Amino acid sequence: MRFNIETKLDPTRPDDSASPEAMVRALLAEIDQAGMAERVTIQSFDWRSLALVGELAPQMPRAYLTMARTLKDSRWTAGLNAADFGSTPLLVKAATGATPGPVVWSPAGSTVTAAAVKQAQALGFQVIPWTINTRADMAKLIDLGVNGLISDFPDLLRTEVRMRGLPMPLPSGPPVN
Repeated sequence: MRFNIETKLDPTRPDDSASPEAMVRALLAEIDQAGMAERVTIQSFDWRSLALVGELAPQMPRAYLTMARTLKDSRWTAGLNAADFGSTPLLVKAATGATPGPVVWSPAGSTVTAAAVKQAQALGFQVIPWTINTRADMAKLIDLGVNGLISDFPDLLRTEVRMRGLPMPLPSGPPVN
């Protein structure tokens, strides 16, 4: 089982939470203490925290969450202006800096295009859209070649995957007797 942990920071409201550095340092300490580093991906809309994860734990996968609202405000993208890059995958590439490590681009599902999936994968990223809750949307995104999906309804996703004859994730955890 993997854990997808989101840092819930809002750069437009800095007084509402810990600083990105305090949040990331505390989070990484807890992950390390639990011995879970190999099973965790850190995701965030606030890319400042992902830059810190890249510096402090470059082996840990980072998921760059995107949606139209955050791409319009460089406070969310660690000071990068989306319009300067021509595409969101290129913006994510720029954000990874000198410590690319394992990178996931996690866009809002309604914004995903075949061209963006292809470009992101060519840049070495996995593409895992969020929050995909209908079988029709799941089918559309699977057809576009995404690497995974985030859903509130994993049972529907498993049904769609099974119906397509795609490999199912292996079970994890202790065996059931």
